[in-house]
Amino acid sequence: RSRHNLVYWRYGDFLGLGPGAHGRITEGGDGGRVATTARRKPEAWLEAVEAGGAGEEEREALSATERAEECLMLGLRLAEGVPEARLRAASGLGFDAALDPDALARLRNGGFVTFEDGVLAATPAGRQRLDAVLAALLAGSRP
Repeated sequence: RSRHNLVYWRYGDFLGLGPGAHGRITEGGDGGRVATTARRKPEAWLEAVEAGGAGEEEREALSATERAEECLMLGLRLAEGVPEARLRAASGLGFDAALDPDALARLRNGGFVTFEDGVLAATPAGRQRLDAVLAALLAGSRP
């Protein structure tokens, strides 16, 4: 664990600088967040920087559901888990709106996640199977 990675895992803002880099930036006062992608090929990136001052290729506003999913996908990598306050700050959604409640109950009973004092965390067994845990938890978050 490093301070650098904790920025991602705690869903902080980060700039994507350089060819192929990705970023996540909060814009505006409403907590909106955008995903940025820089041009992949170094030559194309450098040409864009020289022409316009930036090598950004794409900028996409993320929906509340996408922000919640990213916050959970990144935050559940940490033993500390994801406090509901962080999820709400990132997306405006609480656990009740972002998670499949039946899957949450099954995963808790199976020993793959804990949910205590407003914090959702993957257990060591859950972190070993995090892709499957996330697939189950987030199954109901998309229409």
